[in-house]
Amino acid sequence: MPLLSNIAELLKDTMLPPLCAVCGSLCETYICKSCYLQIRPPGSNICIRCGSFLKHNLPGNNSPYAEYCNLCKNEEYSFYMARSFANYDSAVACIIRKFKYRKFYYLKDIILSFLKEAYEYYYSGQKIDFIETVPAYSGIIKGNIKSHMQMLMPKLSICLKIPYGDNIIKIKNTLRQQELGRQSRRINLENSFKIRHSLKAARKNILLVDDVFTTGSTLNQISRQLKNAGAHKIYILTVARGN
Repeated sequence: MPLLSNIAELLKDTMLPPLCAVCGSLCETYICKSCYLQIRPPGSNICIRCGSFLKHNLPGNNSPYAEYCNLCKNEEYSFYMARSFANYDSAVACIIRKFKYRKFYYLKDIILSFLKEAYEYYYSGQKIDFIETVPAYSGIIKGNIKSHMQMLMPKLSICLKIPYGDNIIKIKNTLRQQELGRQSRRINLENSFKIRHSLKAARKNILLVDDVFTTGSTLNQISRQLKNAGAHKIYILTVARGN
């Protein structure tokens, strides 16, 4: 059972040093040096809006769109910019999947360290008023169900010294985005999120945090709601950038 497996993982430190969450070797921080070195950052050749890798941004390209990916040339994103700690592969993908789907919550400190490192690299010079994340759908059990990212926010708030707004709620149950194409993702998310208090978001710069940026549909839908509530700039920060 997942719960028993998770408990076993939590208890093993009382008898043994931590095991690397990726390869299973003994280490000190749940990720060994060898697996950490597999992590690939997005690099510098990225879209200035969404942070995706730019295949077309070659030396000598003087196009005014040279610093935007093909999607951002046509897409009307509501967020100001998006950045990620690493590409969604190898060690990072393994850690995210175990934390998100297998509920190995003892990995939270690794994920927090990834987010903190990316924030300090990309956003430390920005004025940000609140952090927010993608909430879980609670249905009639208001406030009792939290997403894996909501569980991280209070501690991330302390790490980044930015208040956690907790100002977003999910009001519609939706299908898993991973199972849908781009257009279907948009339809699936329509009218799914709501801002609790518009005045709290008005004229504020907000850091919207999630685990993976793939098409950006979910994060853009929430960004749109925040902009409708009067938010100034929405910055996206994710652990990983999908392909």
